[in-house]
Parts: sequence; C-alpha cells; structure tokens
Amino acid sequence: DAMGKSEDGYRTGDAVKLNERGELIFLDRVKDLRKLSNGQTYPPQFLENHLRSAAMVRDAIVIGDTTRDRIVALVNIDMEIAGRFAERAGLAFGTFPELSQLAPVRAEIAKVIARINSIVDPGARISAFANLPKELDADEEELTRSRKLRRGAIEGKYANLIEGLYGTD
Repeated sequence: DAMGKSEDGYRTGDAVKLNERGELIFLDRVKDLRKLSNGQTYPPQFLENHLRSAAMVRDAIVIGDTTRDRIVALVNIDMEIAGRFAERAGLAFGTFPELSQLAPVRAEIAKVIARINSIVDPGARISAFANLPKELDADEEELTRSRKLRRGAIEGKYANLIEGLYGTD
C-alpha cells in the first residue's frame, strides 16, 4: 500500500502508488514524506526531482507543512534553455528577471507542473508556483557549494513571495 506495507506485512519503508496501468511508482521514503495541516502527506523529493527533470527548470523547491493546507513551488528556470525557447518564439527579454516572468515561459512551467500533478494524488498536487526572479546562488547562501538547496534560507528570503502564493499577503 502507499505506506510501504505489502499484502504479507513486509515493510519496505517506501511510499509508493499504483498508476492507472498498474505500475508501481516510487514516491519517497515514508520518513521523508511531509504532512499538510489537513493531514495529507506528500512526497517533496518526488515533486522536486520531477520538476528538475524538465529541461526549462534548473532548480525547484516545494513548500507545504503542518501550517499549510496545500503545496506551492518556487521554480528557478534554466536561463540558457528558457532563453533559447524565448528567442525561438520571438520574445524580447534583456535580463533573467524579465525572462523568468515572460507569460510563455510561465506557461511552459505550468505545463510541467500539470504533468507532475497528473501522477500524484489530488491532495499532493502543487497548487501554485512562482518563477524566481534570479538564479539561486551559493554566494547568497541559497545553495550549498554542491548545489543543494538551503530550504531555510530560501524560504526566509522569499517569504513574501511564498505568502503571495498562499494568498495570505
């Protein structure tokens, strides 16, 4: 079942689900699932890894905990790939912030999120997202030197943006 217990009672510690074709999808380790205020659990690493696997996404962080009733995402676009996409579409931009906020770029990210949302349970879907206006940077304490996200620093720096996604600011 979803909590890693098979018919015969063997526990793997894995959170999984069956898709419509009967294939087993690994979501996360049960211990790494996060819980929302409504009791819904969700797999943050699964969501983030699927976001990062999209060509136009360089990095992503999903947010949702026991103080929130839904999941939101902050997306760091890949400037090179998004830039080529914009140029092919004849879109003008001069800076990373301009590129990140172009409606067609945001629409491409929305398609990625819709695709990911289609493979997770309804309560574990990303309800809103924002493209960050700058690249995440180790020099600004947003990433470690090995490019791992520093959640606390990112959530603190972008608190107003996150509150806006939750519709509370």
